[in-house]
Amino acid sequence: MQRDQVVTLMCDQLERRHIVSPSFRQHVFEREEAAGTAFGTVALPHSVYMEARQTAFSVGVAKNSIRWGERRVNIVVLAAISQNDQQRFMRLYEALITMFSEPQVATALARVRNFEQFKNVVKTNM
Repeated sequence: MQRDQVVTLMCDQLERRHIVSPSFRQHVFEREEAAGTAFGTVALPHSVYMEARQTAFSVGVAKNSIRWGERRVNIVVLAAISQNDQQRFMRLYEALITMFSEPQVATALARVRNFEQFKNVVKTNM
């Protein structure tokens, strides 16, 4: 799977759950074009706007790595953020980037094969 296919799939799932509007996907692609969102083996795509009806995260763990710009990732955390949660999201986003960039966390994340393992790595390192 390629980056655009993964983003489309994940955005479609959020749209079907009425969390985001149809324009959300395009806004995620706009953000990716402005600056990549891959940090280590994790991508954190999100919209350029805080437009979600409610804040939600969609997590995907790939069996094979996904080309994400100049990097390869095996975990994608798509963030859909509502306007009400903008400040909280910015703090969380910065904390996640810092955590995912740490060598020992990156090593642990490279071994993740499912959502439960991802969740355990995040819990252990928060």
